[in-house]
Amino acid sequence: MKKIHPPKFLVFPYTTKLRNLSKADLIVLGLVYWFTNMKNKKCIASNALIAAFANVHERTVRQSLENLEKNQFIKRHFHDNQKRHRSEIEITVDFGTNKYGRTTPFEELFDPTIALFDPTRVG
Repeated sequence: MKKIHPPKFLVFPYTTKLRNLSKADLIVLGLVYWFTNMKNKKCIASNALIAAFANVHERTVRQSLENLEKNQFIKRHFHDNQKRHRSEIEITVDFGTNKYGRTTPFEELFDPTIALFDPTRVG
């Protein structure tokens, strides 16, 4: 099997909706997006591989995937009804470009009323 090297950086949508996500959730979302943009154009990575790249425990990945799905950022597809054997993680949020052709809305970078992370939230 060919060795996969972790990405040098991650991309995730920069919106006010991200306030519901922890830092681990954002890293997992970025990794799912990265895997989705590889050769097969879908994320079939295991929780163990995502955990290794994110430098977190597999349990944290499982919780992040549940939270991302609850907030409609991803959709997990399973082979079985017990949801024990996942076939794919699908990105359901738009990572498209804005009117400036940038992935991150330029005007939001300088808006002090938009906070990406809540400093009172531990996560």
